[in-house]
Amino acid sequence: MLTRTEYRTQIRPILKGIHDFNLKLEVLDKIDFFSLSEFHQKNTKDEDIWKIIAFYVGQNIALIENDIEIYTKKNFVNHFNDLDGFIYRKTITAEDKMILQKYIKHWLKLLHDFGEFKSANGFLTCKEECIDMLNEKF
Repeated sequence: MLTRTEYRTQIRPILKGIHDFNLKLEVLDKIDFFSLSEFHQKNTKDEDIWKIIAFYVGQNIALIENDIEIYTKKNFVNHFNDLDGFIYRKTITAEDKMILQKYIKHWLKLLHDFGEFKSANGFLTCKEECIDMLNEKF
């Protein structure tokens, strides 16, 4: 969703194929979502992209921190009410973007603190868990 923004050159190389997970985290850490005004995607509206990003980040935080799985907008907003503007596709303000950026930084810190991620031959491992990235199997 960021391939048509100023981050295109950083994003494109890690999209095709299976790449080192740490490289993906490194690229995500450099993105300033606060500075983004448009995504310039042909088939997806900006408000839909903001919703997808906010929902994904919130889902991940809830799962990592509290082992809670979130699937509905209502449940999401119960946990992250300050992100409701994104979820309900309201006009996004600078303050909304700052709040989302803080959540993204928090999410990335959780991932960095979670453990050491190793990517090799299409498998991602961390601690005792291993994911087959090619076949998307746990």
